[in-house]
Amino acid sequence: MPDCIQQRIQAGTLESLRETVRLSPTNTLALAKQAKLLANLDPAESPRALGEADFLSRRAVELSPRNTEVAKLRAEVAKKLADRKMP
Repeated sequence: MPDCIQQRIQAGTLESLRETVRLSPTNTLALAKQAKLLANLDPAESPRALGEADFLSRRAVELSPRNTEVAKLRAEVAKKLADRKMP
């Protein structure tokens, strides 16, 4: 199972990351990477994606507060949030 999860994370697609989170809901790297992909979607096509990205990235940091890669991905999502709120 760990090899399968690792392969899905390395694939890096939204679908593979969602599958990883279904298989391993506390995999913080998968949560954070999924959040980053969602944050980069066009808000006109996916209006809820940014809110989901915020939730997933916050959850990843909550589960793994010392993971620097997770923290970096959370910062990227937070920047997207801030950028979209600015006029």
